[in-house]
Amino acid sequence: MKGFLKSFFASFLGVFAALIFMGLFIMVIVSAIGSLSDDKPEIKENSILQIRLAKEIVDHAVDNPFENFDFQSFDMKSQIGLDDVLSSLDNASVDPKIKGIFLDISGLNAGMATIMEVRKAIDAFKESGKFIYAYSEGYSQFGYYLASAADEVHLYPEGEMDLKGLYMEMAMLKNMLNKVGVEAQVFRGPDNKYKSAAEALMYDKMSPENREQMQRLLDVVWEDWLTTVSNSRNISVDQLEAFADSILIREPQDAVKYGLVDKLSFRDEVMELLMAAVEVEKKDDLNMVSLAKYSKVPRVEVEGEEKPYKIKNKIGVIYASGNIVSGSGEQGQMGSASIVKAIEAAEKDTTVKAIVMRVNSGGGSALASDVMWRAAQKAKETKPFVVSMGDVAASGGYYISCGADMIFADENTITGSIGVIGIIPNMQELMTEKVGINFDVVRTNEQSDFLSVMRPARENESDIINESITRVYDTFISKVSEGRGIEAALVDSFARGRVWIGRDALERNLVDSLGGLDDAISAAAKLASLDNYKLRVFPKDKDPFQALMEGFNAQAYFGTKMFGDDFVYVEKIKSLREIQGIQMRLPYEMIIK
Repeated sequence: MKGFLKSFFASFLGVFAALIFMGLFIMVIVSAIGSLSDDKPEIKENSILQIRLAKEIVDHAVDNPFENFDFQSFDMKSQIGLDDVLSSLDNASVDPKIKGIFLDISGLNAGMATIMEVRKAIDAFKESGKFIYAYSEGYSQFGYYLASAADEVHLYPEGEMDLKGLYMEMAMLKNMLNKVGVEAQVFRGPDNKYKSAAEALMYDKMSPENREQMQRLLDVVWEDWLTTVSNSRNISVDQLEAFADSILIREPQDAVKYGLVDKLSFRDEVMELLMAAVEVEKKDDLNMVSLAKYSKVPRVEVEGEEKPYKIKNKIGVIYASGNIVSGSGEQGQMGSASIVKAIEAAEKDTTVKAIVMRVNSGGGSALASDVMWRAAQKAKETKPFVVSMGDVAASGGYYISCGADMIFADENTITGSIGVIGIIPNMQELMTEKVGINFDVVRTNEQSDFLSVMRPARENESDIINESITRVYDTFISKVSEGRGIEAALVDSFARGRVWIGRDALERNLVDSLGGLDDAISAAAKLASLDNYKLRVFPKDKDPFQALMEGFNAQAYFGTKMFGDDFVYVEKIKSLREIQGIQMRLPYEMIIK
Protein backbone atom coordinates (compact mmCIF):
# COMPACT_ATOMS: atom_id res chain seq x y z
CA MET A 1 0.00 0.00 0.00
CA LYS A 2 2.86 2.37 0.90
CA GLY A 3 4.49 1.77 -2.50
CA PHE A 4 1.15 2.28 -4.26
CA LEU A 5 0.55 5.63 -2.52
CA LYS A 6 4.09 6.76 -3.32
CA SER A 7 3.63 5.92 -7.01
CA PHE A 8 0.17 7.49 -7.05
CA PHE A 9 1.31 10.81 -5.60
CA ALA A 10 4.38 10.87 -7.84
CA SER A 11 2.18 10.36 -10.90
CA PHE A 12 -0.31 12.92 -9.64
CA LEU A 13 2.39 15.55 -9.15
CA GLY A 14 3.79 14.79 -12.60
CA VAL A 15 0.38 15.27 -14.23
CA PHE A 16 -0.21 18.42 -12.15
CA ALA A 17 3.13 19.90 -13.22
CA ALA A 18 2.40 19.06 -16.86
CA LEU A 19 -1.00 20.81 -16.63
CA ILE A 20 0.64 23.91 -15.18
CA PHE A 21 3.24 23.87 -17.94
CA MET A 22 0.55 23.53 -20.62
CA GLY A 23 -1.46 26.32 -19.05
CA LEU A 24 1.50 28.66 -19.10
CA PHE A 25 2.31 27.54 -22.63
CA ILE A 26 -1.22 28.41 -23.83
CA MET A 27 -1.09 31.78 -22.05
CA VAL A 28 2.16 32.61 -23.83
CA ILE A 29 0.68 31.67 -27.21
CA VAL A 30 -2.44 33.78 -26.63
CA SER A 31 -0.35 36.73 -25.49
CA ALA A 32 2.03 36.40 -28.41
CA ILE A 33 -0.77 36.15 -30.96
CA GLY A 34 -2.22 39.34 -29.51
CA SER A 35 1.07 41.15 -29.95
CA LEU A 36 1.37 39.93 -33.54
CA SER A 37 -1.88 41.66 -34.42
CA ASP A 38 -0.82 45.14 -33.24
CA ASP A 39 -1.70 47.89 -35.69
CA LYS A 40 0.71 50.67 -36.60
CA PRO A 41 0.52 53.19 -33.75
CA GLU A 42 -0.72 56.73 -34.16
CA ILE A 43 1.48 59.46 -32.71
CA LYS A 44 -0.21 62.46 -31.12
CA GLU A 45 0.91 66.07 -31.40
CA ASN A 46 3.49 67.33 -28.86
CA SER A 47 4.81 63.85 -28.18
CA ILE A 48 8.09 62.96 -26.48
CA LEU A 49 10.13 59.93 -27.53
CA GLN A 50 11.03 57.96 -24.41
CA ILE A 51 14.21 55.96 -24.86
CA ARG A 52 14.79 53.24 -22.31
CA LEU A 53 17.72 50.98 -23.07
CA ALA A 54 17.48 48.49 -20.21
CA LYS A 55 16.79 45.75 -22.76
CA GLU A 56 19.62 43.94 -24.48
CA ILE A 57 20.55 45.80 -27.66
CA VAL A 58 21.18 43.47 -30.59
CA ASP A 59 21.87 44.35 -34.21
CA HIS A 60 18.41 43.27 -35.32
CA ALA A 61 15.59 42.25 -32.99
CA VAL A 62 13.19 39.81 -34.59
CA ASP A 63 9.61 41.08 -34.45
CA ASN A 64 8.36 37.68 -33.39
CA PRO A 65 7.20 37.14 -29.79
CA PHE A 66 7.54 33.36 -30.08
CA GLU A 67 11.22 33.60 -30.99
CA ASN A 68 11.80 35.97 -28.08
CA PHE A 69 10.19 33.70 -25.48
CA ASP A 70 12.57 32.41 -22.79
CA PHE A 71 11.58 28.97 -21.52
CA GLN A 72 14.05 29.24 -18.65
CA SER A 73 12.16 32.10 -17.01
CA PHE A 74 8.80 31.67 -18.80
CA ASP A 75 9.06 35.28 -19.88
CA MET A 76 9.67 37.27 -23.02
CA LYS A 77 13.36 38.02 -23.58
CA SER A 78 14.09 41.71 -23.48
CA GLN A 79 15.73 42.78 -26.70
CA ILE A 80 15.73 45.85 -28.87
CA GLY A 81 17.25 46.18 -32.32
CA LEU A 82 20.03 48.67 -32.96
CA ASP A 83 18.50 49.17 -36.40
CA ASP A 84 15.23 50.19 -34.72
CA VAL A 85 17.05 52.62 -32.40
CA LEU A 86 18.92 54.28 -35.25
CA SER A 87 15.92 54.51 -37.59
CA SER A 88 13.66 55.80 -34.80
CA LEU A 89 16.09 58.57 -33.84
CA ASP A 90 16.48 59.56 -37.47
CA ASN A 91 12.72 59.56 -38.01
CA ALA A 92 12.06 61.49 -34.78
CA SER A 93 14.47 64.24 -35.84
CA VAL A 94 12.17 65.18 -38.78
CA ASP A 95 8.84 64.21 -37.21
CA PRO A 96 6.95 67.42 -36.28
CA LYS A 97 4.91 65.49 -33.72
CA ILE A 98 8.03 64.57 -31.73
CA LYS A 99 9.19 67.60 -29.74
CA GLY A 100 12.09 66.01 -27.91
CA ILE A 101 13.62 62.97 -26.25
CA PHE A 102 13.49 61.66 -22.70
CA LEU A 103 16.56 59.49 -22.11
CA ASP A 104 15.24 57.27 -19.36
CA ILE A 105 18.42 55.40 -18.51
CA SER A 106 17.56 52.66 -16.06
CA GLY A 107 20.17 50.25 -17.36
CA LEU A 108 22.29 49.49 -20.38
CA ASN A 109 23.06 46.12 -21.90
CA ALA A 110 25.10 46.51 -25.07
CA GLY A 111 28.58 46.22 -26.50
CA MET A 112 31.04 49.08 -26.80
CA ALA A 113 30.60 49.70 -30.53
CA THR A 114 26.80 49.51 -30.24
CA ILE A 115 26.79 52.13 -27.50
CA MET A 116 28.97 54.37 -29.68
CA GLU A 117 26.53 54.07 -32.59
CA VAL A 118 23.59 54.99 -30.34
CA ARG A 119 25.52 57.96 -28.99
CA LYS A 120 26.30 59.20 -32.52
CA ALA A 121 22.62 58.90 -33.45
CA ILE A 122 21.64 60.95 -30.39
CA ASP A 123 24.18 63.61 -31.35
CA ALA A 124 22.72 63.68 -34.87
CA PHE A 125 19.22 64.10 -33.40
CA LYS A 126 20.44 67.14 -31.43
CA GLU A 127 21.11 68.93 -34.72
CA SER A 128 17.32 69.12 -35.18
CA GLY A 129 17.21 71.63 -32.33
CA LYS A 130 14.80 69.51 -30.30
CA PHE A 131 15.40 69.03 -26.58
CA ILE A 132 16.91 66.01 -24.82
CA TYR A 133 16.50 65.38 -21.08
CA ALA A 134 18.29 62.52 -19.34
CA TYR A 135 17.33 60.94 -16.04
CA SER A 136 18.37 57.91 -14.02
CA GLU A 137 18.26 56.53 -10.52
CA GLY A 138 21.84 55.42 -11.04
CA TYR A 139 24.27 55.96 -13.92
CA SER A 140 26.70 53.29 -14.98
CA GLN A 141 29.74 54.60 -16.84
CA PHE A 142 28.35 53.65 -20.25
CA GLY A 143 24.88 54.82 -19.27
CA TYR A 144 26.35 58.21 -18.43
CA TYR A 145 28.27 58.15 -21.72
CA LEU A 146 24.87 58.33 -23.45
CA ALA A 147 23.28 60.69 -20.93
CA SER A 148 26.07 63.25 -21.31
CA ALA A 149 24.70 64.05 -24.78
CA ALA A 150 21.53 65.51 -23.22
CA ASP A 151 20.74 69.19 -22.74
CA GLU A 152 20.14 68.46 -19.07
CA VAL A 153 21.29 65.47 -17.01
CA HIS A 154 19.25 64.63 -13.91
CA LEU A 155 20.03 62.13 -11.16
CA TYR A 156 17.75 60.82 -8.43
CA PRO A 157 18.58 62.62 -5.13
CA GLU A 158 19.63 59.36 -3.47
CA GLY A 159 20.98 57.83 -6.64
CA GLU A 160 24.45 56.66 -7.59
CA MET A 161 26.95 57.42 -10.31
CA ASP A 162 29.78 55.09 -11.27
CA LEU A 163 33.02 56.76 -12.34
CA LYS A 164 36.18 54.77 -11.71
CA GLY A 165 37.56 53.80 -15.12
CA LEU A 166 37.26 50.49 -16.95
CA TYR A 167 38.44 47.02 -16.09
CA MET A 168 38.18 43.61 -17.66
CA GLU A 169 37.64 40.19 -16.13
CA MET A 170 38.38 36.91 -17.83
CA ALA A 171 37.03 33.68 -16.43
CA MET A 172 40.06 31.35 -16.28
CA LEU A 173 38.85 27.75 -16.16
CA LYS A 174 42.11 25.78 -16.06
CA ASN A 175 42.05 24.97 -12.34
CA MET A 176 38.40 23.96 -12.51
CA LEU A 177 39.16 21.64 -15.43
CA ASN A 178 42.04 20.16 -13.46
CA LYS A 179 39.73 19.43 -10.54
CA VAL A 180 37.25 17.56 -12.70
CA GLY A 181 40.01 15.77 -14.62
CA VAL A 182 39.79 17.44 -18.04
CA GLU A 183 42.88 18.51 -19.97
CA ALA A 184 42.42 21.02 -22.80
CA GLN A 185 44.95 20.09 -25.49
CA VAL A 186 45.38 23.33 -27.44
CA PHE A 187 47.11 23.72 -30.80
CA ARG A 188 47.80 27.19 -32.21
CA GLY A 189 48.96 28.45 -35.58
CA PRO A 190 52.60 29.47 -36.21
CA ASP A 191 53.65 32.10 -33.67
CA ASN A 192 49.97 32.74 -32.85
CA LYS A 193 50.99 33.97 -29.40
CA TYR A 194 48.14 36.50 -29.34
CA LYS A 195 45.51 33.88 -30.20
CA SER A 196 44.02 33.75 -26.74
CA ALA A 197 40.64 32.13 -27.36
CA ALA A 198 41.73 29.05 -25.43
CA GLU A 199 43.80 30.76 -22.73
CA ALA A 200 40.98 30.36 -20.24
CA LEU A 201 41.48 26.61 -20.62
CA MET A 202 45.30 26.72 -20.63
CA TYR A 203 46.36 29.11 -17.87
CA ASP A 204 45.22 30.49 -14.55
CA LYS A 205 46.03 34.06 -15.66
CA MET A 206 46.41 36.01 -18.88
CA SER A 207 49.57 35.62 -20.93
CA PRO A 208 51.73 38.75 -21.38
CA GLU A 209 50.64 38.97 -25.04
CA ASN A 210 46.96 38.73 -24.19
CA ARG A 211 47.35 41.28 -21.40
CA GLU A 212 49.03 43.63 -23.88
CA GLN A 213 46.19 43.48 -26.40
CA MET A 214 43.46 43.65 -23.79
CA GLN A 215 45.09 46.68 -22.18
CA ARG A 216 45.15 48.41 -25.56
CA LEU A 217 41.44 47.73 -26.08
CA LEU A 218 40.57 49.19 -22.69
CA ASP A 219 42.78 52.23 -23.20
CA VAL A 220 41.14 53.13 -26.53
CA VAL A 221 37.61 52.68 -25.20
CA TRP A 222 38.41 54.75 -22.11
CA GLU A 223 40.04 57.46 -24.22
CA ASP A 224 36.89 57.71 -26.32
CA TRP A 225 34.75 57.87 -23.16
CA LEU A 226 36.87 60.66 -21.72
CA THR A 227 36.97 62.70 -24.94
CA THR A 228 33.24 62.39 -25.60
CA VAL A 229 32.18 63.28 -22.06
CA SER A 230 34.74 66.07 -21.88
CA ASN A 231 33.35 67.71 -25.02
CA SER A 232 29.73 67.31 -23.92
CA ARG A 233 30.12 68.54 -20.34
CA ASN A 234 32.97 71.01 -20.81
CA ILE A 235 35.11 69.20 -18.26
CA SER A 236 38.77 68.59 -19.05
CA VAL A 237 40.05 65.07 -19.61
CA ASP A 238 42.53 65.56 -16.77
CA GLN A 239 39.69 66.41 -14.40
CA LEU A 240 37.71 63.35 -15.43
CA GLU A 241 40.79 61.18 -14.90
CA ALA A 242 41.21 62.68 -11.44
CA PHE A 243 37.55 61.97 -10.61
CA ALA A 244 38.04 58.33 -11.60
CA ASP A 245 41.44 57.83 -9.92
CA SER A 246 40.21 59.11 -6.56
CA ILE A 247 36.59 57.99 -6.91
CA LEU A 248 35.46 61.53 -6.12
CA ILE A 249 31.83 60.88 -7.12
CA ARG A 250 30.85 59.23 -3.85
CA GLU A 251 27.58 61.03 -3.13
CA PRO A 252 24.88 62.26 -5.51
CA GLN A 253 25.77 65.84 -4.60
CA ASP A 254 29.32 65.22 -5.85
CA ALA A 255 28.03 64.62 -9.37
CA VAL A 256 26.44 68.09 -9.34
CA LYS A 257 29.43 69.69 -7.62
CA TYR A 258 31.84 68.51 -10.30
CA GLY A 259 29.57 69.35 -13.22
CA LEU A 260 28.67 65.84 -14.34
CA VAL A 261 24.98 66.23 -13.47
CA ASP A 262 22.87 69.36 -13.78
CA LYS A 263 20.43 68.67 -10.98
CA LEU A 264 19.30 66.08 -8.46
CA SER A 265 15.64 65.49 -9.26
CA PHE A 266 12.87 63.10 -8.41
CA ARG A 267 11.17 61.48 -11.36
CA ASP A 268 7.99 63.53 -10.91
CA GLU A 269 10.08 66.71 -11.04
CA VAL A 270 11.59 65.64 -14.35
CA MET A 271 8.09 64.95 -15.62
CA GLU A 272 7.15 68.53 -14.73
CA LEU A 273 10.12 69.78 -16.76
CA LEU A 274 8.97 67.71 -19.72
CA MET A 275 5.44 69.07 -19.34
CA ALA A 276 6.81 72.60 -19.45
CA ALA A 277 8.91 71.76 -22.51
CA VAL A 278 5.83 70.74 -24.51
CA GLU A 279 3.59 73.32 -22.81
CA VAL A 280 1.01 71.08 -21.16
CA GLU A 281 -0.39 71.59 -17.66
CA LYS A 282 -1.58 68.10 -16.75
CA LYS A 283 0.51 64.95 -16.56
CA ASP A 284 -2.24 63.04 -18.36
CA ASP A 285 -1.71 65.32 -21.35
CA LEU A 286 1.98 64.35 -21.56
CA ASN A 287 2.32 62.08 -24.58
CA MET A 288 5.25 59.73 -23.97
CA VAL A 289 5.99 57.38 -26.86
CA SER A 290 8.13 54.32 -26.20
CA LEU A 291 10.92 53.38 -28.57
CA ALA A 292 9.27 49.99 -29.18
CA LYS A 293 6.08 51.73 -30.25
CA TYR A 294 7.74 54.43 -32.30
CA SER A 295 9.87 51.93 -34.22
CA LYS A 296 6.65 50.74 -35.88
CA VAL A 297 5.80 54.23 -37.14
CA PRO A 298 6.27 54.66 -40.92
CA ARG A 299 9.04 56.96 -42.09
CA VAL A 300 7.92 60.60 -42.05
CA GLU A 301 7.63 61.97 -45.56
CA VAL A 302 10.04 64.86 -46.07
CA GLU A 303 9.46 67.44 -48.76
CA GLY A 304 11.69 66.77 -51.73
CA GLU A 305 12.17 63.08 -50.96
CA GLU A 306 10.67 60.43 -53.21
CA LYS A 307 7.55 58.73 -51.86
CA PRO A 308 8.46 55.42 -50.15
CA TYR A 309 5.92 53.42 -52.20
CA LYS A 310 7.54 54.65 -55.42
CA ILE A 311 11.00 53.43 -54.47
CA LYS A 312 11.76 50.08 -56.10
CA ASN A 313 15.49 49.71 -55.59
CA LYS A 314 16.67 48.09 -52.37
CA ILE A 315 19.79 47.48 -50.37
CA GLY A 316 19.86 44.06 -48.78
CA VAL A 317 21.02 44.00 -45.17
CA ILE A 318 22.19 40.62 -43.90
CA TYR A 319 22.51 40.20 -40.14
CA ALA A 320 25.25 37.68 -39.36
CA SER A 321 25.84 37.31 -35.63
CA GLY A 322 26.81 34.70 -33.07
CA ASN A 323 29.20 31.79 -32.81
CA ILE A 324 30.06 30.45 -36.27
CA VAL A 325 28.96 26.86 -36.86
CA SER A 326 28.26 24.62 -39.85
CA GLY A 327 24.67 23.99 -40.88
CA SER A 328 21.65 26.08 -40.04
CA GLY A 329 22.74 26.84 -36.49
CA GLU A 330 20.60 27.41 -33.42
CA GLN A 331 19.40 30.61 -31.83
CA GLY A 332 22.40 32.83 -31.06
CA GLN A 333 24.59 31.08 -33.64
CA MET A 334 25.72 32.02 -37.13
CA GLY A 335 24.97 28.92 -39.15
CA SER A 336 26.84 28.82 -42.45
CA ALA A 337 23.88 27.30 -44.31
CA SER A 338 21.53 30.04 -43.08
CA ILE A 339 23.90 32.88 -43.99
CA VAL A 340 24.73 31.41 -47.39
CA LYS A 341 21.01 31.11 -48.10
CA ALA A 342 20.52 34.76 -47.11
CA ILE A 343 23.44 35.92 -49.29
CA GLU A 344 22.15 33.95 -52.27
CA ALA A 345 18.63 35.31 -51.78
CA ALA A 346 19.94 38.88 -51.75
CA GLU A 347 22.09 38.16 -54.80
CA LYS A 348 19.19 36.72 -56.82
CA ASP A 349 16.71 39.47 -55.88
CA THR A 350 16.76 41.80 -58.90
CA THR A 351 15.43 44.72 -56.83
CA VAL A 352 18.41 44.47 -54.45
CA LYS A 353 21.20 46.54 -55.98
CA ALA A 354 23.78 46.24 -53.21
CA ILE A 355 24.39 44.09 -50.14
CA VAL A 356 25.49 45.10 -46.64
CA MET A 357 26.44 42.34 -44.24
CA ARG A 358 26.40 43.30 -40.57
CA VAL A 359 28.90 41.04 -38.83
CA ASN A 360 28.89 40.58 -35.08
CA SER A 361 30.88 37.46 -34.24
CA GLY A 362 34.01 36.38 -32.43
CA GLY A 363 34.42 33.44 -34.78
CA GLY A 364 34.03 29.68 -34.57
CA SER A 365 34.40 26.93 -37.14
CA ALA A 366 37.11 27.60 -39.75
CA LEU A 367 35.29 25.45 -42.30
CA ALA A 368 31.96 27.23 -41.81
CA SER A 369 33.77 30.58 -42.08
CA ASP A 370 35.24 29.58 -45.43
CA VAL A 371 31.85 28.46 -46.74
CA MET A 372 30.37 31.89 -45.95
CA TRP A 373 33.43 33.67 -47.36
CA ARG A 374 32.88 31.88 -50.66
CA ALA A 375 29.22 32.91 -50.82
CA ALA A 376 30.19 36.53 -50.14
CA GLN A 377 32.78 36.42 -52.93
CA LYS A 378 30.22 35.07 -55.42
CA ALA A 379 27.74 37.80 -54.51
CA LYS A 380 30.46 40.43 -54.83
CA GLU A 381 30.89 39.47 -58.50
CA THR A 382 27.43 40.79 -59.33
CA LYS A 383 26.67 43.46 -56.72
CA PRO A 384 28.55 45.81 -54.39
CA PHE A 385 29.20 43.96 -51.13
CA VAL A 386 29.93 46.03 -48.01
CA VAL A 387 30.59 44.82 -44.46
CA SER A 388 29.55 46.69 -41.33
CA MET A 389 31.30 45.41 -38.22
CA GLY A 390 29.43 45.54 -34.92
CA ASP A 391 30.85 45.10 -31.42
CA VAL A 392 32.98 42.16 -32.56
CA ALA A 393 34.03 40.97 -36.00
CA ALA A 394 37.16 39.00 -35.25
CA SER A 395 38.81 35.72 -36.19
CA GLY A 396 36.15 33.84 -38.19
CA GLY A 397 34.10 37.05 -38.12
CA TYR A 398 36.95 38.85 -39.88
CA TYR A 399 37.58 35.91 -42.24
CA ILE A 400 34.10 36.18 -43.76
CA SER A 401 34.49 39.97 -44.04
CA CYS A 402 37.96 40.40 -45.52
CA GLY A 403 36.95 40.02 -49.18
CA ALA A 404 34.25 42.72 -49.16
CA ASP A 405 34.40 45.78 -51.43
CA MET A 406 34.45 47.97 -48.34
CA ILE A 407 34.66 47.30 -44.60
CA PHE A 408 33.33 49.67 -41.95
CA ALA A 409 34.13 49.35 -38.25
CA ASP A 410 33.33 51.54 -35.27
CA GLU A 411 36.24 52.97 -33.33
CA ASN A 412 35.45 50.50 -30.54
CA THR A 413 34.86 47.45 -32.72
CA ILE A 414 37.02 44.47 -31.77
CA THR A 415 38.36 42.90 -34.95
CA GLY A 416 41.41 41.16 -36.40
CA SER A 417 42.37 38.05 -34.43
CA ILE A 418 43.76 36.59 -37.65
CA GLY A 419 44.82 33.25 -36.26
CA VAL A 420 43.79 29.63 -35.81
CA ILE A 421 43.46 27.19 -32.91
CA GLY A 422 42.50 23.60 -32.38
CA ILE A 423 41.18 22.27 -29.07
CA ILE A 424 40.94 18.58 -28.21
CA PRO A 425 39.78 17.84 -24.68
CA ASN A 426 41.37 14.88 -22.93
CA MET A 427 38.72 13.47 -20.59
CA GLN A 428 40.54 10.32 -19.59
CA GLU A 429 41.11 11.34 -15.97
CA LEU A 430 37.54 12.59 -15.61
CA MET A 431 36.03 9.37 -16.88
CA THR A 432 38.40 6.83 -15.32
CA GLU A 433 39.44 8.38 -11.99
CA LYS A 434 36.52 10.71 -11.20
CA VAL A 435 33.58 8.80 -12.64
CA GLY A 436 34.98 5.28 -12.75
CA ILE A 437 34.35 4.53 -16.43
CA ASN A 438 37.05 2.83 -18.49
CA PHE A 439 37.14 2.82 -22.29
CA ASP A 440 38.56 -0.03 -24.33
CA VAL A 441 39.07 0.25 -28.07
CA VAL A 442 38.95 -2.11 -31.04
CA ARG A 443 40.43 -0.67 -34.26
CA THR A 444 40.71 -1.70 -37.89
CA ASN A 445 43.63 0.67 -38.48
CA GLU A 446 46.37 2.29 -36.47
CA GLN A 447 44.70 5.74 -36.53
CA SER A 448 41.04 4.71 -36.45
CA ASP A 449 40.57 6.44 -33.08
CA PHE A 450 42.28 9.62 -34.27
CA LEU A 451 41.13 12.65 -32.20
CA SER A 452 39.58 10.54 -29.46
CA VAL A 453 38.77 12.67 -26.41
CA MET A 454 39.18 9.72 -24.03
CA ARG A 455 42.99 9.73 -24.08
CA PRO A 456 45.93 12.13 -24.63
CA ALA A 457 46.85 12.90 -28.23
CA ARG A 458 49.71 10.79 -29.57
CA GLU A 459 52.86 12.51 -30.86
CA ASN A 460 52.09 11.76 -34.49
CA GLU A 461 48.54 13.02 -34.01
CA SER A 462 49.88 16.32 -32.68
CA ASP A 463 52.05 16.63 -35.78
CA ILE A 464 49.07 16.03 -38.07
CA ILE A 465 46.95 18.60 -36.19
CA ASN A 466 49.70 21.21 -36.31
CA GLU A 467 50.08 20.67 -40.05
CA SER A 468 46.35 21.24 -40.55
CA ILE A 469 46.34 24.36 -38.41
CA THR A 470 49.34 25.80 -40.26
CA ARG A 471 47.60 25.16 -43.56
CA VAL A 472 44.40 26.92 -42.40
CA TYR A 473 46.43 29.83 -41.00
CA ASP A 474 48.27 30.24 -44.31
CA THR A 475 44.92 30.19 -46.10
CA PHE A 476 43.58 32.85 -43.72
CA ILE A 477 46.62 35.05 -44.41
CA SER A 478 46.25 34.62 -48.17
CA LYS A 479 42.53 35.50 -48.07
CA VAL A 480 43.25 38.68 -46.13
CA SER A 481 46.18 39.51 -48.41
CA GLU A 482 44.05 39.13 -51.53
CA GLY A 483 40.94 40.80 -50.13
CA ARG A 484 42.72 43.78 -48.60
CA GLY A 485 45.52 44.17 -51.13
CA ILE A 486 48.27 43.73 -48.54
CA GLU A 487 51.40 41.61 -48.93
CA ALA A 488 51.11 38.30 -47.09
CA ALA A 489 54.26 38.95 -45.03
CA LEU A 490 52.82 42.24 -43.80
CA VAL A 491 49.51 40.60 -42.91
CA ASP A 492 51.39 37.97 -40.93
CA SER A 493 53.28 40.68 -39.02
CA PHE A 494 50.08 42.06 -37.47
CA ALA A 495 48.13 38.80 -37.49
CA ARG A 496 49.33 35.97 -35.23
CA GLY A 497 45.98 35.98 -33.49
CA ARG A 498 46.16 39.57 -32.25
CA VAL A 499 42.91 41.48 -31.80
CA TRP A 500 42.74 45.11 -32.87
CA ILE A 501 40.30 47.81 -31.94
CA GLY A 502 38.68 49.69 -34.83
CA ARG A 503 41.00 52.68 -34.77
CA ASP A 504 44.12 50.51 -34.86
CA ALA A 505 42.59 48.22 -37.51
CA LEU A 506 42.13 51.22 -39.79
CA GLU A 507 45.81 52.13 -39.47
CA ARG A 508 46.72 48.60 -40.62
CA ASN A 509 44.29 48.66 -43.54
CA LEU A 510 42.23 45.84 -42.05
CA VAL A 511 39.17 48.08 -42.52
CA ASP A 512 38.45 50.92 -44.96
CA SER A 513 36.67 53.43 -42.78
CA LEU A 514 35.38 54.11 -39.28
CA GLY A 515 31.61 54.23 -39.12
CA GLY A 516 28.46 52.38 -38.20
CA LEU A 517 25.73 50.52 -40.01
CA ASP A 518 24.21 53.66 -41.55
CA ASP A 519 27.61 54.66 -42.93
CA ALA A 520 28.04 51.22 -44.51
CA ILE A 521 24.58 51.41 -46.08
CA SER A 522 25.31 54.88 -47.48
CA ALA A 523 28.58 53.60 -48.97
CA ALA A 524 26.80 50.63 -50.56
CA ALA A 525 24.23 52.97 -52.09
CA LYS A 526 27.03 55.11 -53.52
CA LEU A 527 28.77 52.07 -55.01
CA ALA A 528 25.46 51.06 -56.63
CA SER A 529 24.76 54.65 -57.79
CA LEU A 530 21.51 54.79 -55.81
CA ASP A 531 19.97 58.09 -54.71
CA ASN A 532 16.78 56.57 -53.32
CA TYR A 533 16.40 53.11 -51.89
CA LYS A 534 14.69 50.97 -49.28
CA LEU A 535 16.17 48.32 -47.05
CA ARG A 536 15.35 44.64 -47.12
CA VAL A 537 16.48 42.47 -44.23
CA PHE A 538 17.93 38.98 -44.63
CA PRO A 539 17.51 36.25 -43.51
CA LYS A 540 13.75 36.21 -43.39
CA ASP A 541 12.28 35.84 -39.91
CA LYS A 542 11.24 32.35 -38.88
CA ASP A 543 7.65 31.19 -38.76
CA PRO A 544 6.31 32.19 -35.29
CA PHE A 545 5.36 28.71 -34.11
CA GLN A 546 8.56 27.18 -35.47
CA ALA A 547 10.55 29.73 -33.49
CA LEU A 548 8.58 28.88 -30.35
CA MET A 549 9.22 25.15 -30.59
CA GLU A 550 12.91 25.62 -31.42
CA GLY A 551 13.32 27.91 -28.45
CA PHE A 552 12.61 25.22 -25.87
CA ASN A 553 15.86 23.89 -24.41
CA ALA A 554 15.07 21.53 -21.54
CA GLN A 555 18.74 21.05 -20.71
CA ALA A 556 19.30 24.80 -20.34
CA TYR A 557 16.08 25.18 -18.37
CA PHE A 558 16.86 22.54 -15.74
CA GLY A 559 20.58 23.33 -15.81
CA THR A 560 19.88 26.94 -14.90
CA LYS A 561 17.54 25.84 -12.12
CA MET A 562 20.26 23.63 -10.65
CA PHE A 563 23.38 25.78 -11.13
CA GLY A 564 21.99 29.31 -11.46
CA ASP A 565 24.40 31.76 -13.09
CA ASP A 566 27.21 29.19 -12.84
CA PHE A 567 25.50 27.08 -15.51
CA VAL A 568 27.46 29.09 -18.09
CA TYR A 569 30.61 27.30 -16.93
CA VAL A 570 28.93 23.91 -17.22
CA GLU A 571 28.01 24.84 -20.78
CA LYS A 572 31.61 25.91 -21.40
CA ILE A 573 32.93 22.47 -20.47
CA LYS A 574 30.19 20.82 -22.51
CA SER A 575 31.16 22.91 -25.53
CA LEU A 576 34.64 21.37 -25.52
CA ARG A 577 33.11 18.04 -26.52
CA GLU A 578 30.95 19.63 -29.20
CA ILE A 579 33.71 21.59 -30.97
CA GLN A 580 34.33 20.13 -34.42
CA GLY A 581 37.33 20.87 -36.61
CA ILE A 582 39.81 23.72 -36.52
CA GLN A 583 38.58 26.92 -34.95
CA MET A 584 38.98 30.66 -35.53
CA ARG A 585 37.91 32.17 -32.24
CA LEU A 586 38.24 35.34 -30.19
CA PRO A 587 38.96 35.31 -26.43
CA TYR A 588 35.27 35.64 -25.78
CA GLU A 589 35.12 34.97 -22.02
CA MET A 590 35.79 38.57 -21.08
CA ILE A 591 33.73 41.20 -19.32
CA ILE A 592 34.43 44.93 -19.56
CA LYS A 593 32.98 47.14 -16.84
